[in-house]
Amino acid sequence: MEPLAFDNGIIINHKFYRHCGKTLDTVSKKDYPDEEFFDKSILCLDMDAFETQTHKGSKEHTVDAIIGIKDFSNNKFHSHRLLLIELRIDFESEKRLSKTELEKKVCHTKELLGNDIAINKISFFVFKQDIINRVINWFNNKSQEGGNLKFCKPISTKEFGTLIKSENSFPYVPITDLKSLEKTLLSFLEQKDYSKFINQTEYWLKEAARFKRQYNNEEHRLIMEVITGLWRKFRTSSPILSDDESIDTEILEEDYEALTKITNMLDNRNKPQSRH
Repeated sequence: MEPLAFDNGIIINHKFYRHCGKTLDTVSKKDYPDEEFFDKSILCLDMDAFETQTHKGSKEHTVDAIIGIKDFSNNKFHSHRLLLIELRIDFESEKRLSKTELEKKVCHTKELLGNDIAINKISFFVFKQDIINRVINWFNNKSQEGGNLKFCKPISTKEFGTLIKSENSFPYVPITDLKSLEKTLLSFLEQKDYSKFINQTEYWLKEAARFKRQYNNEEHRLIMEVITGLWRKFRTSSPILSDDESIDTEILEEDYEALTKITNMLDNRNKPQSRH
């Protein structure tokens, strides 16, 4: 199973959040106060708290928590949805498990959530690492009897931490070959072929702008880091330019704020300091 990113936004914006918004760590500590199982930044809906607040009389059983998740592929997060989580971390064996009870918890929770937001097809049931293999066998055997247990996945606390990660755990992979870009522009500088350097810089400035228009801010940022670094190197080397090259340089610096800032910074640095 591919890792998933937890999605706090979908939880904060959920209509239940004002009733039962918590962190998954807080919910787990109700029953396991001395244990550290979950990332403290994962927000959730505490479904037991929701049932208590909204059903003052007899209440039906729900799973313990709902978190938000999303997939990551092609440098984008997508398929935002809810994930049902039942905590069975105190179980010492599979013998206390009830197929009917587990299925009722999932079914009732989904009824409460409705169809407003997509719900992950599989629900997670979290156990300790030392019994997970026996539990998996139990789930596999009981699933053969039919019903919705086949959509319930037993998972250890360790595996949960491996599968459910923060957004920062999914590094952006650049579309552009940044090393090749830097090497090419640097070679023009070393050869003092300033015309090619300026022309290629303009080309990549336009490419960076194109990515920004497509809301790919990370690609834009990475390209601009290379461009501005080399432009600073170009300007500090005090190159001897032809008239055309000087004009093209000035035009680029007028058109692109990032280059203008470099020029202004260097000009200020080179100004003689006044004496008092």
